[in-house]
Amino acid sequence: LKLQFLYLIEYTSCHTMSFMRSLVFAPRAAVMGARGVPAFAPARCVFAPQARCFSVNAPRLARSGRDVPEPPMPQDPRGSGVQEHSAQSEYDALTPVARKYVSRVYANTAAGAVTMATGAGAMLFTPLGATVSPIVCTLAGFATMGALMFGYGKTPQTRLAMFHGFAGLTGAGLAKVVAVASYGGILGPAVALTGATFAGFSAAALMAPKGSSVKMQGPLYACMFGLIAVQIMGLFFPTPLGSQLMTYGGLALFSMFVASDTGAMIERANAGAEDVVSDSINMLINLMQIFTRIVMILRGDD
Repeated sequence: LKLQFLYLIEYTSCHTMSFMRSLVFAPRAAVMGARGVPAFAPARCVFAPQARCFSVNAPRLARSGRDVPEPPMPQDPRGSGVQEHSAQSEYDALTPVARKYVSRVYANTAAGAVTMATGAGAMLFTPLGATVSPIVCTLAGFATMGALMFGYGKTPQTRLAMFHGFAGLTGAGLAKVVAVASYGGILGPAVALTGATFAGFSAAALMAPKGSSVKMQGPLYACMFGLIAVQIMGLFFPTPLGSQLMTYGGLALFSMFVASDTGAMIERANAGAEDVVSDSINMLINLMQIFTRIVMILRGDD
């Protein structure tokens, strides 16, 4: 329970930073991109006599003043008429740069998962497990993640090294979960189900209408804070219902976060706010939370 509580706090801190970045960059990219204007075009101050107001961007002025024409909407290459952006999927809306960026994030997440497994193996098969507590490793991983999210590590190589340090320490904190799964003969099925869940929800986010995955972040954050409240109550008043909510509700929640984080990552990439390490941390924490809960379900207890 203590480890799960630490993981939830860790997850909340990481995703709060990611959510704030999406609030800043994604809406601007979506609005300006829909009008054919670069996401970070320099603002211009224009006066509209009919509207009796100033506007900091000429494209928006056409709604209130008649003298400033509206820029033409993008045309559908398959025919005439205005292109329906809402009908596009996230995958169709990917620019070549964003596509490469998403591939880099997934590759980095896979490498982090390997580092996490190495950390767990070091705790199980070396004397390190008898001398260091998993909670200490989790706290050290939390501190490393916090340093990354607050801008420590000035070069890409340093940030990548810190990311793998975070993954290894988090994997060491999961050593007991891995041991339980291994001794129970469910480690292989748990890893396979975790990979299938992660891949399925990532694919669902790519096939979903453009921007729909990002809209889920508000409700998902509300559910996550509710889950934290249930976790805190379970520390003092454990109940079977609370355990079921933490297990099955947590599995559903973090699976949905995979889809939501994928959509937010695409929006940030299209807006030019790329951060491979931060997005990889989000995905790696999702992966860890899904794996832990699948082990609980396969083992038949909490």
